[in-house]
Amino acid sequence: MTDSAASPAEPRIVQLGQGIAERSDWGTIEWLANRRLTPGAELTFGHVRLEPGASNSRHLHPNCHELLFVLEGAIDHELDGVTVRLEAGDLLYIPIGAPHQAHNRGDRPCVVVVTYSTEDRQTLPA
Repeated sequence: MTDSAASPAEPRIVQLGQGIAERSDWGTIEWLANRRLTPGAELTFGHVRLEPGASNSRHLHPNCHELLFVLEGAIDHELDGVTVRLEAGDLLYIPIGAPHQAHNRGDRPCVVVVTYSTEDRQTLPA
């Protein structure tokens, strides 16, 4: 990762493995862009691994839109009461304030990237 004290106008590189990793019982998110890592970028970007049989908690983001893109595997994603099946190559748009939750019902991890329309993503239980 480049120096986080760099000016917002300077290019910054954050490699996978050098971000901020958050582990939970369902898997891992590694943040590669947010207010702390890439100040001034005005977005948040993460690399997610959802373990087989796991689900994250139902939640919403009151201050941003979310884009979720599946790289590997598949998940069922419940969005505002409707469940959709997402497989590698699928992108899901999640509007501001929409309750949602991912379920990996498969036998292998699901890897996705997520992007939020703010560098200060907020999450609330739904």
